[in-house]
Amino acid sequence: MKNSFGLTERNQLTTAMKRHWLDWLIVLMLAIAFWHSTPKPVLLGCLGAILIAVEINNFILWRFREDTKHEEKNLVWLRLIQIGAFLYGSVWGIASVVLFYFCDPQTEPVLLIGLIAVVGIWCLSHASSSFLIHLFALPAGLPLLTVMTFQGSNTELLIVAIAVIFLGYGIRLLRIVDSNYRNALMTSARRKAESGLSSELQTLLEQDRARLQSLLDAVPIPIVVSKRSTGELLYMNKSTVKVMGLKEAVRPGTKTTDFFKRPEERERLAQQLADNGGIADFEINLRRADDSDFWVLYSASQMIYDRVPAIIGVFVDITSRRKAEEALRESEEKFRLFADHAHDIILMYDMEGICLYVSPSVQSRLGYHPDKVIGKKIQEFVHPDDLSQLIDSERDSLKSQPVDYTHLYRVRHADGHWVWTETTSSPERDPDTGRVKHIFAVTRDITDRILYEEELKEARERAETADRAKSEFLAHMSHEIRTPLNAVIGFSEVMRDELFGKLGSPRYAEYIQDIHNSGTHLLALINDVLDLSKIEAGKFELLEDKVAINDIADTVCRIISERAKAKQISIVTHLPDEIYLWCDRRAITQVLINILGNAVKFTPEGGEIQFDCQIVANGDLVIHVTDNGIGIAQDDLPRVLEPFVQSRASVGVAANETGTGLGLALSNSLIEKHQGKLALSSTLNVGTRLTVTLPAARVVEATQGLQHSDNIALPR
Repeated sequence: MKNSFGLTERNQLTTAMKRHWLDWLIVLMLAIAFWHSTPKPVLLGCLGAILIAVEINNFILWRFREDTKHEEKNLVWLRLIQIGAFLYGSVWGIASVVLFYFCDPQTEPVLLIGLIAVVGIWCLSHASSSFLIHLFALPAGLPLLTVMTFQGSNTELLIVAIAVIFLGYGIRLLRIVDSNYRNALMTSARRKAESGLSSELQTLLEQDRARLQSLLDAVPIPIVVSKRSTGELLYMNKSTVKVMGLKEAVRPGTKTTDFFKRPEERERLAQQLADNGGIADFEINLRRADDSDFWVLYSASQMIYDRVPAIIGVFVDITSRRKAEEALRESEEKFRLFADHAHDIILMYDMEGICLYVSPSVQSRLGYHPDKVIGKKIQEFVHPDDLSQLIDSERDSLKSQPVDYTHLYRVRHADGHWVWTETTSSPERDPDTGRVKHIFAVTRDITDRILYEEELKEARERAETADRAKSEFLAHMSHEIRTPLNAVIGFSEVMRDELFGKLGSPRYAEYIQDIHNSGTHLLALINDVLDLSKIEAGKFELLEDKVAINDIADTVCRIISERAKAKQISIVTHLPDEIYLWCDRRAITQVLINILGNAVKFTPEGGEIQFDCQIVANGDLVIHVTDNGIGIAQDDLPRVLEPFVQSRASVGVAANETGTGLGLALSNSLIEKHQGKLALSSTLNVGTRLTVTLPAARVVEATQGLQHSDNIALPR
């Protein structure tokens, strides 16, 4: 409920006063209709009460309209209007119930039409005040509607019930009216207090502004305040007046753009202020009172000045710095002109190795656009093998403070190959401290010279290196592995045969057998190392027999399982039953151990290895071993099948898992001895798939007896 009336509500109250004659007309209509059916005292009492309520309500409305200039009296009369509306509606409600008691079929419609007309007129006259409508309409219409709803019940009891409900509702409405009146009085008192505070606050604001201006005038840096919307100057301190060459502070109406040498720069400042909420270190050209110009570094932020959105700006004269920068630019332009036409690469970098400049010749020599080199560390382009030596040499050279120094190192070309360079460097030192600020360098391509020298050296050492590596490897493997393996195999045989008593659990016997099998196999591996030389010489002979592929797979998986479990790698096998091969059991076992061992070695923890075996359409036996390990780079695929060669991706593998680089080479040779093929496919950081294919002629039926390999037609 509103505590005061607006213009619309006041106009509607005036209209309500003009329509009070309609209430008289309705009363007259009811008097005529009920004159014969109702006792005269009852009829006159009801209609008289209605007319008295009408005139009281009109009197209250008239006094409210007359006292609109006095807020407190206005609130009192507003309260009386609300009470009057309720009393007026209550009189109509009681009168309509009394008259309804004496109604007949002819007078009942008249009573209803009259009551509806009264409520409708009231609603139209007070359409903007729903609270007044409720105060009148509910007590006026609710009693009659209730009586009509419960016709036929005990009349006296019904009237008492209606009176009780009506009284309770009236008390509630009167409490609401009283609460609104109290709130209105509090609002009026608060407004008076705020009015007094506003005056005091204005005085304090003026005092604060005077103190602020005094402080700003004492600051030796130029400060200006302008309107955010128009740029009109609101204030400038004494330092600004002095720097701008003014006799006094500017007059009202002067804009900041009046001091700009280029007024269009205001739009740039406004845009930066809108985007960032402030301006930081903005260089701008200003004009003094004598029309001379100078450069300043301008910073600004938004503020409220005298209740106006404003911009406070601070600027510093940087004219001398700009002149020094211009001279430096001219010097750099001369240097760049010389460097742009040089044949060798000229560059400058700081003590962190970050390139600050490189001549255009870097594109013709190394294939890089200068923009791809500037801002990056020189070390990023140096070969990893040369980097530490270059850093140490450069550090030692700087300590000895030579005029210049020369280094030889490899630099990566844009297409990936390495270029040998000879670089002569000269440090630029701070004249005051003697510390090096930058290093200038001239780099020349000497790849042809280095390649010629390396070819001579490699030609002399190539043959010696190959034989020496093989001999040292074989000797090392034979000595280091044979001795402990003999002990492992010997003691495992003693335990397996239970020479000193029972082992206890049957599982121990199984474990001892696994130990014995693994040791025996490793000893056989040493023999295979020696066999590699026999294979290359054509002197290796297969010991062939009919072998179940599942038996070989079980043996291999059992040997590899411990290593796989240690890395939580799962080995999933898909092996069909009843597949037999005519082959050298030891050789095929060794091949699969090498392949699965590599898969476990290069698969990360939690990975998976697929071990599949199937007969394809042409009858060949195909074995697939697929892992999701680190993979092999494409340029390494041909090399890993060579003896003593490992993938460069294996650099990240733990030291205890690095191999000899012999496994795949030996496996490939053993498969070729079985007239088969070993194929390798891999994607770096995705995984590797190794496929072993054995010819259909080596696949033996389960019911076929043992036979010599000469009876099988193998491809040659």
